[in-house]
Amino acid sequence: MTTLSRIAGSLGRTDALDRPRFTRGGHIITLLLSTWMIGGVFVDAWAHGQHLTETFFSPWHAMFYSGFFATAAWMLAPVLQARRSGQKALAAIPAGYGLGLVGVLVFGLGGVADMLWHTFLGIEIGIEALMSPPHFVLALGMVLVSTSPFRAAWAAWDADDAPSLGAFLPALLSLTLAVSVVGLVFYTLWGFSSAHFITTGAFERIIREFAPTERGLPLVREVTQQRGITNILVSNLLLLAPVLIMLRRWRLPFGTVTVFFTITAMLMAGMTGYFYLSVLLVPLIAGLVADRLIRRLDPSPQRVGQLRVFATVVPVVMWSLYFVATYIQWGVAWPITLWAGVILWAGASGLGLSLVAIPNSQTS
Repeated sequence: MTTLSRIAGSLGRTDALDRPRFTRGGHIITLLLSTWMIGGVFVDAWAHGQHLTETFFSPWHAMFYSGFFATAAWMLAPVLQARRSGQKALAAIPAGYGLGLVGVLVFGLGGVADMLWHTFLGIEIGIEALMSPPHFVLALGMVLVSTSPFRAAWAAWDADDAPSLGAFLPALLSLTLAVSVVGLVFYTLWGFSSAHFITTGAFERIIREFAPTERGLPLVREVTQQRGITNILVSNLLLLAPVLIMLRRWRLPFGTVTVFFTITAMLMAGMTGYFYLSVLLVPLIAGLVADRLIRRLDPSPQRVGQLRVFATVVPVVMWSLYFVATYIQWGVAWPITLWAGVILWAGASGLGLSLVAIPNSQTS
């Protein structure tokens, strides 16, 4: 076994009984610093979209890189303290934070690559900024760092498997921050901020602009509908998969899904604009319905049938509400065969996700 593999193995053993643990206050500090870092990334992404970034040394970069250095210093403190006292550095890493320190290294390497990329290849604009290789590395580092409190809660062998919402909040917010980073990368496919692909007025404007003749109308209509369908199914994946992951480990307290859906939607709306405020009520209501279903069905790996029902019903409710809200506010340009079919496929995709998250064999 190589030295690198031994280090990676040690960092990954977050369930070791002798591994120190951060207190609740320590996890909260991690969350606050991660929010500083990730909030800065959202601001920087907005600046890229507005063509405000012309150099690597910009105030937008300063926001999230300063957040990174503060987070890195906080997470490295136990290791440095252990080394000064003559203890083994790796043994001093708090449970759940091993991969977080790997994320610190990954983000640091991504930052260097980002500086070189901007210096020699220029500043990315729009979707190019989201797909930039250095930005991929930065996003990976942020996900690993921000999920440290979540991994710590998962690895806590003596923790309550049915916690209160207050006790579960650090783990929940940790996962929410990580999902927001992934959502940011795919923000152009975020359904709750792009309802214009299905509204009557916006669809008519798209037709006038891109299909001035009858000959081009079918193609524009099909491309627009395909984009709307993609937005819904991608958003469904981003919102439902983390909930199913949490259900593998915990009996979730009432309010968990409401908090997760609502905060994620608000963070994404901050990036894409709050124009569709009425549609933003949909994640809130869908979250309340999901929390009620959890209390009613008690879905879990031991109650896999109830979990399958939950994973199917929640998307059907959420995207039905989505179309209702859009219809009331602007009207829906899609025919019933299309929007009704999309709702059913969203439910089917939720069922499929549950099969991946918790296979039937796990209960045998």
